[in-house]
Amino acid sequence: MAWLRFFLFTCWAPLLESLKLCGNFCGPDWCNGRATPECQTVNGSSCSRRADDCDETNVTDGSCADGCCQMHDACCGSMDRARCNRAIITCLEGCMSGPVCLNGYLPVYADVVLTAMELDPYGCCGTSCDLDSAVRSEKSSLRIV
Repeated sequence: MAWLRFFLFTCWAPLLESLKLCGNFCGPDWCNGRATPECQTVNGSSCSRRADDCDETNVTDGSCADGCCQMHDACCGSMDRARCNRAIITCLEGCMSGPVCLNGYLPVYADVVLTAMELDPYGCCGTSCDLDSAVRSEKSSLRIV
């Protein structure tokens, strides 16, 4: 039954503005060990970087999943966000062994992060790759990353 509660939590987590899932980089608007969006100014499939956007240069927690999330955060802050979700899914699929991403002392396995990413209905880091949809999404309070 505990797995069901965790799965439901994982499904509802994207509705939150920011959430640490695990490590320094895994979670909606969780970057570099704190609540910071990868990109605050989205223009369709590209990001117009601001000084207070995520700094992806810090170290990961040593897990493969956190490394994938760090790469995803960097990609989501780039000029080409269209490839980011597919890239993290591919990366996480290769993370099924090795150190586990941690939320404090709670282990979060890569397949949990993978499931959360596969549930993302948008193509560009929680927003649509379409410019008009991205503008509408930014005005909405619902944000999925």
